[in-house]
Amino acid sequence: MNLTGQWKGIITFGPEYGDWEDKELYFSMDLRQTGLIIEGTAVDTGGVGCNPDIADIKGFVDGDSISFRKQYRSTVTEDENGIEIVEKGKPSPEVEYIGTIDRSFDKIEGEWQINVAVQKLKDAWLDETWTGQWEMSRT
Repeated sequence: MNLTGQWKGIITFGPEYGDWEDKELYFSMDLRQTGLIIEGTAVDTGGVGCNPDIADIKGFVDGDSISFRKQYRSTVTEDENGIEIVEKGKPSPEVEYIGTIDRSFDKIEGEWQINVAVQKLKDAWLDETWTGQWEMSRT
């Protein structure tokens, strides 16, 4: 099965996200598959944690397994008052996705993770891995 085409999906946030745990972010993705390589773009379409910019997708398919990285073209942060700041031209940290392809239903589901710098210690940042689930279906 070639994954080229339009996909719609849902990301669910894991326990590391506190109040956002089990909240959903909706997205659409346009994929192109050449051999085992997949590339494309994704956009957030609703839910919590939307980034207003495009994300680039790069990865591979191996049998019924898929692995790719998603990186937004901008970074979204909050200031001390909770006001959202979009830093255009500063790519976000990469989000790593792994999943399983269900060929009979044109559906893919799996887990995602992102390494987040959470605290500065002297001259270095302390990183944590935040996780969640995802699924998408061909449109």
